[in-house]
Amino acid sequence: MKTFGRILKRIFSLLLAAVVLFCIYAVILVVKAGKGKVPMIFGYGILNVVTGSMVPVINPGDVIIVKKIDASEIKKDDVICFYSTDPSIFGLPNTHRVIEVGKDENGRLEFTTKGDANSLEDEYKVPWENVVGKEIKVIKHVDKIIKVIQNRYFFFFVLVIPLVGVVFIEILNISKVTKKNGGRESDGENKETDKDGGGHKE
Repeated sequence: MKTFGRILKRIFSLLLAAVVLFCIYAVILVVKAGKGKVPMIFGYGILNVVTGSMVPVINPGDVIIVKKIDASEIKKDDVICFYSTDPSIFGLPNTHRVIEVGKDENGRLEFTTKGDANSLEDEYKVPWENVVGKEIKVIKHVDKIIKVIQNRYFFFFVLVIPLVGVVFIEILNISKVTKKNGGRESDGENKETDKDGGGHKE
């Protein structure tokens, strides 16, 4: 049982280290991506939706996950994320639905897009090289979850109290181990004293 427990602890430690390294890697990618850029992790990107142009499919406060794919795989009705060529939001990521797949004067792929909630299609085409990825998942109401997490009571009861509990348990475990080791040392000293005393003759 002790060996099994040690194996479980080791596996848990390795998993925790892997999670920490992944988080560090993700943070580095976000920082390197820069303002207005979509950080990509293993070919996937995460974007927070701030406008209502895709309501009701995608609402403000939702988070979408996009997968990087070859532009030739994009079809009509796909929802794509792209860096806009519209002067008002030039270079910023935008997410709209493809309503037409065509080619420019040089024969390169380009896409006509439109927000589901918009009455008109986007004025500017999307060149294939501006495509970030195709939407594969919408996570609803993430803004509400973030508000809950940011609440100081959530932080106190979910993070602080459990952390204090873990520290307290570890202190108890350390004190028990210390007492056991101290008891063993005392027993060893007593045995040596008994041997010395028993071997002495007057």
